[in-house]
Amino acid sequence: MKQRRFSAFFGFGVLLLLGGACSRRADLLDDPNGGIDLGPSNPFDEAELVDLEVPFGEPPFTSCKQRPEGACVGVNDFPCDFNGWFNKVADDCQNQTGCRANGWVVADMGEDGCVARLRMSEPSQEFAACLTEVLGAYRCPCRAESRRRFLGIDNVPCAPGERPCGPAEFPCPSGQLCRDGVCVLASEAGGGPG
Repeated sequence: MKQRRFSAFFGFGVLLLLGGACSRRADLLDDPNGGIDLGPSNPFDEAELVDLEVPFGEPPFTSCKQRPEGACVGVNDFPCDFNGWFNKVADDCQNQTGCRANGWVVADMGEDGCVARLRMSEPSQEFAACLTEVLGAYRCPCRAESRRRFLGIDNVPCAPGERPCGPAEFPCPSGQLCRDGVCVLASEAGGGPG
């Protein structure tokens, strides 16, 4: 009888150990900030923002009620994802315009779910035009809110032929190679890195 109890107890203990061993995992990450977002190095100051006076309510934009819902739609319980959409659009526009925009950009959404105002601390016409085209085309299932994004300080242009490069400390963006100290498109470089 004691033998059976011991065997049952021992078997149960082995199952617990094996079950615990199977659930272990390790996330290995070489993160110089220890996973902590240190935020932008340039503090936000609303007084430095310049209103870009974008005519979101005029042609070529349709009225807010006629606009389709864009990628600013979140999950069922949280239908508004203006923050995620704005950050993605800002990143896309930064890349499309050659990574030249600096400072802060702020988008203000009205109660109707449409962006009504765009402000920047260091205005960039190309970047603002890109943002305006995307943000002015859609309506979000959101109430009035304001979102801001820090673009950086002294950004180095990422367009081919404009960005200086060198050894590993100054690499080129994806799809570009270093030729004669300048990043060029890999398709135009003809061969490996130089």
